[in-house]
Amino acid sequence: MPKTTIKLNSVHGNFVKLLGLSAIGVVLVGLFFSLSVRADGMQVIVKATDVKGWYPGDIKEGGAVTYFGDSTSPYPTGVLALTTDATPGAKAQYLKSANIPLAQVTDLSYYTKNVSGPANAGVSYQLNINLHGIPDWTTAFVFDPSSNGQVVAGQWQKWDVYNGRFWSNDSVPPIVVIGAGNEPFYTLNELKAAYPDAIVHSFGVYAGTFNPDYNVGTSKQNLNLLADGITFNGVNYDFEAAPTLATSKDQCKNGGWVTFQNAYKNQGECVSSITSR
Repeated sequence: MPKTTIKLNSVHGNFVKLLGLSAIGVVLVGLFFSLSVRADGMQVIVKATDVKGWYPGDIKEGGAVTYFGDSTSPYPTGVLALTTDATPGAKAQYLKSANIPLAQVTDLSYYTKNVSGPANAGVSYQLNINLHGIPDWTTAFVFDPSSNGQVVAGQWQKWDVYNGRFWSNDSVPPIVVIGAGNEPFYTLNELKAAYPDAIVHSFGVYAGTFNPDYNVGTSKQNLNLLADGITFNGVNYDFEAAPTLATSKDQCKNGGWVTFQNAYKNQGECVSSITSR
C-alpha cells in the first residue's frame, strides 16, 4: 500500500509539473506572437485595435494621427501618419508613458518620411522630462530632423535621436533656456549631467507647432508626415494598419493576395476567405 501511495503521488506530482510547464508554454507562445526580436532590439507591434499603451497627446484643431498602410516602410506594412491642415497652430502628437530616470535612457531612434509639405518637414521625436524629478513640472525636449541633418522628401530616413540635439519648450535652471523650435540646443548627456534626478515622463512623436521654417504665423502649410520603428531604450515600436481584405477571388490570384497587408498567408487562404463569406 505505501508503494502504491508513493507511486500515485509521483504521478500526481509529474502531472502538476506538466500542467505548470504547459501553462508557461502558453504564456511564452502568447508573448512570441505579440513581441519579436530584431537585430535592433525588441519589437512591439502596435495597432489601432491594440495600441500597447500609446495615446493621443496634444492634438490641436487641424491635426490628426492615424494608422496608415505603407508597404515602403522599413517596418512594413503599416505606419503612423501625422497630418495637419492649414489651420494656424494645428498639431498632431502621439505619446507613450515611460516614467524612468533620464540617466537610464540609452537608445533612442526612429524612421520618418516626408510625404507632403515643405522639403525640410519631418516628424519630431519628443521627450517629456521632469528635470528635477518634480511631478507635474514637465518640460518638452524636441528632436527635429531638420536641426539634426538633411531631410530628403519622399524617402524613409533613420534618425539617431539619442546622440542628437534637442530644443526645449521651457526654461529650467540651471542650464535649460527655452528654444521653441530653435537654439539653444541640448544633448541628452548635457541634460543628464545637469539634472541627475530627471525623470522621463513620456516619449513620442509630433508634427505641427514650433517646427522650424514651415510654421510661421498664419502661413501654416499642410503636412503629411510618416513615422515608424520608434525606438525607446531598445524597445522598437512597429505601427501597423488594420489590413484591408480581398472582395473577390480574382484579387487573390496571380500574387494578388500579397498586396493585402499581411492579411493572408497564401493564395488559398485568401480565396477561402471569399468563399466563407
